[in-house]
Amino acid sequence: MHSVYVSAHCILKIICGHFFSFKCIYGEPGSSWSGNLEKLITFSLCACKNLEYLSATICGLQHLRELTLEGSIPGDLWQLENLEKLCLSMIEIPHLPDSICILKHLKSLKLEYIWDVEQLPENICRLECLEELGLTCCRSLRDIPSSICKMKCLKLLRLTYCDQVEKFSEELGCLECSEELVIKGCRYLQDIPSSICKMNCLKRLHLSYCDHVERLPEELGCLECLEELHLTDCIFLRDIPNSICSMKYLKSLKLSLCIRVEKLPEELERLECLKELNVEGVGISRLPQSIYQLNGLRIIGSRGQLMSYGLREISSYGLREIACLVT
Repeated sequence: MHSVYVSAHCILKIICGHFFSFKCIYGEPGSSWSGNLEKLITFSLCACKNLEYLSATICGLQHLRELTLEGSIPGDLWQLENLEKLCLSMIEIPHLPDSICILKHLKSLKLEYIWDVEQLPENICRLECLEELGLTCCRSLRDIPSSICKMKCLKLLRLTYCDQVEKFSEELGCLECSEELVIKGCRYLQDIPSSICKMNCLKRLHLSYCDHVERLPEELGCLECLEELHLTDCIFLRDIPNSICSMKYLKSLKLSLCIRVEKLPEELERLECLKELNVEGVGISRLPQSIYQLNGLRIIGSRGQLMSYGLREISSYGLREIACLVT
């Protein structure tokens, strides 16, 4: 008999008067799936603060693959040995339980709106299969442990609006398999470690709303696989390293609202794959002559700004003004 994928959604009322919901998706013969909760794959729990009523049930789901929790964390979370995706949101705890680091099959860990956590477990590197680490609005988080640099499978590191983080480990470049690094709204981050230039597989580097970052590593051009370099509203960033002209696969370069950036590298014609350049709100008074060799490049900025560069073929696209170079 062929297996079929079944999706079930339920809302149940718990004794404490709160509600929770779950959904499950798993492969089972259509006639036998009903009631087989031990093979539950995905579970979402919302607005149930008395989690002790559910802890034993949740942690007994040995085939659970995805879990989202809001409000509390079960004490026996470590029993979910097959868990692959874990999202913790709006949980009032001073630190994360070390038991999370026992989830050896975990591929995705997201922490969202966890206000009080000041640091991550030092042994987080035990999550050897982790491919995605996302930290969102962890306002008290001050330190990213250097041990994350031992995660050989980590492909995506996202840090957004973690206000108190001031620096990254100099060993960040050890994340040689990482393809995407997103740093947004980290207002007190001082700089980007030069070791980032060793992240040879990096395809997307996004840095935005980081008020105190003044410079990028000089050897940034070593990121030869980079396709997107997005720098948005970094108001103290002053220079774009000349080495970026070595990024032979770079398709998108965004510098919008980096008001102190006053010039671009002179050898931009080497960026043969570049398709989009956003200079909206920057302090650049002229474009390097070499840029006109990039056929089909879309340059985004205000109409007055583009006209000051000598660009005349300007069209509107939504709320943006775009000039397209044709040689």
